[in-house]
Amino acid sequence: MKNLSMFTALVLAMLSSTAGATSVGGLELASLANSVSGSNGAFLNYDSATTADTISFAQLTADLTDADPATYVLSLDASSYVDIGFTGSNAIYNGSGADLALFFAGDNDTFSIQINGFTQSYNPVLTGFMVSDRFSTYNLTVAQIDLADFGLGGSLDPLADFRVFLGDSSHPALSLAGGFYTQPMVTAVPLPLPALLFASGLGMLGLFRKKSRQS
Repeated sequence: MKNLSMFTALVLAMLSSTAGATSVGGLELASLANSVSGSNGAFLNYDSATTADTISFAQLTADLTDADPATYVLSLDASSYVDIGFTGSNAIYNGSGADLALFFAGDNDTFSIQINGFTQSYNPVLTGFMVSDRFSTYNLTVAQIDLADFGLGGSLDPLADFRVFLGDSSHPALSLAGGFYTQPMVTAVPLPLPALLFASGLGMLGLFRKKSRQS
């Protein structure tokens, strides 16, 4: 019975939780995206004064993998997208509720995201925070995404690269991506009745032997 209790405690200790490593827009994030593996289209950023000021892939990566929501990227190309990932210790998993947060500079934007072969559209909502560049000040908005909506519910595998489509006519300005869970969700599997009865019998047998010795 003691071993059974220790096993239960170990399983409960493995349940993932938010670590609160970084706070962005009032949300405590356990991890930030740290890779951009691909993109399509020409991109501008917070320093671009005209469409001639397109940025390099290296700059695109730097803007999307830092911790500053004021460093954003956008594209005027209808087919534009970026492939973003959480690699190494930054890997994120499906947990309880929202697992992924995408932050944008500006409001009334729409975008689509593709994960695990599924594509869904979102409208970010206001966070109550503002971001500024050298031109203006914008609302910081966020879309909170549940990986279970993409068939990853209960998965022990970390989220690989995901694709964010930024070609909407509202020209969404993507700032950064963060995750809430950096460990897989592990749930305790209840023991079948015969095993419980066997464990209970062992406990009763031990108690009987202890009383026999005392008498």
